[in-house]
Amino acid sequence: EVKTLKRHGIIAGVRDFWWDNRPRPHFGTIEVRICDLPSRFRVILAIVSFIQAAVAWIVEEDLRTSRLDPCLVRANKWQALRHRFAGRFVDPTKILTDDSVTIGSAVELLLVKVSRCGEKPASAPYPHDVASIISEGSGADLQQHIYQKTGDLREVVRMGHQGFWK
Repeated sequence: EVKTLKRHGIIAGVRDFWWDNRPRPHFGTIEVRICDLPSRFRVILAIVSFIQAAVAWIVEEDLRTSRLDPCLVRANKWQALRHRFAGRFVDPTKILTDDSVTIGSAVELLLVKVSRCGEKPASAPYPHDVASIISEGSGADLQQHIYQKTGDLREVVRMGHQGFWK
């Protein structure tokens, strides 16, 4: 893809891509750009460490899949965006499950897999906080709850600011 787009003058290099995940060869990393800023610092730590643990698990297990069905990838993303943890997830790799499950269940299945990973990232204690995000709800859930309770967007901002470090 990169070579084709470069040849046609559409991009100058991989830095011109704005994928959800993109390789950063000059850093030797993968940039994950799929998360909005969570409303709690502990949630930031949980998501970052969960992603690190998932990458370590993929490397340790040497998981390689054939090209993923773009239709399923887009459908999964839409389900997560629209319905959050209640959305439907179809695993295009069949690594987690052969069935359609909720996004929350898929995350829990992945959490079990990554927790068995032998190579523990420095942030190893935090991925388990992901389960609390599923049970307690996301920052968006919290903001909606505050607004429904108060009817005041200023209160949403105030409560968000006040609770960030909790």
